[in-house]
Amino acid sequence: MMQFSCGYNCEWAVKETDWLGYWLTPTGVKPWSKKIEAIVNMDRPKTATELRTFLGMVTYYREMWPRRAHILKPLTDLTGLPKKSPIVWTPEMDNAFKQMKAVISEDVLLAYPDHNKPFEIYTDASDYQLGACIMQEGRPVAKLNSAQRNYTTMEKELLAIVETLKEYRSMLLGAKITVFTDHKNLTYENFNTQRVMRWRCFIEEYSPKLVYLEGKLNVLADAYSRLPRFEPTELQVRLNYLNLPSDGKPCPLRYQWLKSAQDNCPALQQRLRQHAAYSLRQFGDVDLIVHTDAEARKNDIAPWKICLTDDCVKDVIVWFHRLLGYPGKERPKTGMRLFYHPNLSSLIDRYSSETAQRYKSDTRGYGHLPARQVRGRPWEQVDVDLIGPWTAQTGTGRVYEFNALT
Repeated sequence: MMQFSCGYNCEWAVKETDWLGYWLTPTGVKPWSKKIEAIVNMDRPKTATELRTFLGMVTYYREMWPRRAHILKPLTDLTGLPKKSPIVWTPEMDNAFKQMKAVISEDVLLAYPDHNKPFEIYTDASDYQLGACIMQEGRPVAKLNSAQRNYTTMEKELLAIVETLKEYRSMLLGAKITVFTDHKNLTYENFNTQRVMRWRCFIEEYSPKLVYLEGKLNVLADAYSRLPRFEPTELQVRLNYLNLPSDGKPCPLRYQWLKSAQDNCPALQQRLRQHAAYSLRQFGDVDLIVHTDAEARKNDIAPWKICLTDDCVKDVIVWFHRLLGYPGKERPKTGMRLFYHPNLSSLIDRYSSETAQRYKSDTRGYGHLPARQVRGRPWEQVDVDLIGPWTAQTGTGRVYEFNALT
């Protein structure tokens, strides 16, 4: 996309713009009003195909509105109809259609969170829907199917935790997590069914702290699982999490962090004063030193690159490698195309090689067995081995498998 972008389709020096149905702002992301207006003005679907189109348009913005599964249930139950099958509308379906339009008419903003804080998860479950809230963000993560609706209350509450951890695995795994639940039995360690035992084993992978919270206090997740009727209110600010490395260290790509590193680098400040290729460019509320050259104008999406100092370039390289899952040499170079350091390419190659050597599997074969020592007394040394298995079949058709300890 970087190589084939057209100049007349680009916007420069703008603070807000549209992108794939979303409106991007300095403070967050929200749905593009033109797309929402098109959904709100849609007529009632007459066939199953038109219904799937409506559900697809609503689901595209699934991150924006947390209360969907319960509302859309009368409509999603009809998605199994053949294509172009006529739909017989009921009052329940018509109410769901109108209520969903009212929900998407709300002005919702996805704000950017602080990745250095621990996560708190609030969960709850009702007969038809699971509710979950991660920090200030809450949304129903799944709708219960017919089999799950027959689960016990404890199993439904535990399922809400499991589905939340699955949905946000890349964000929550390895982080410090506290789970608040209004079902006190979940805080005990006794397992009464195989299903509960299996789910508890899955939850232990995240090592969360389970805390009991009375139902009257767990109003946030309870509201998402039971869906009270309400009128659209003022702007709702919610959090959007990316799959970013989280080890307690701040993200090295913050403008203030880069600004501090550049201010404390005398060599870079000297190049700014003496070389025309270095200049200042505003990013947010700070001015950063950027580097410009003819090659960048030809091949890159912008003629400038943010300068990295010797003290911070290693942290940025490590951060990109962790973000991309230690992919080798080329992908980090592509991801860091907007950053400049005189030895950036060689530093990426060196770190990639060191990482590959450190985590490379040992392919050496086993060595020779140690020499046997002569024992002076009987039973001074006992060697044990397992031989088999052998199978045997009786005349009645029974098959037996034997192993022997020698």
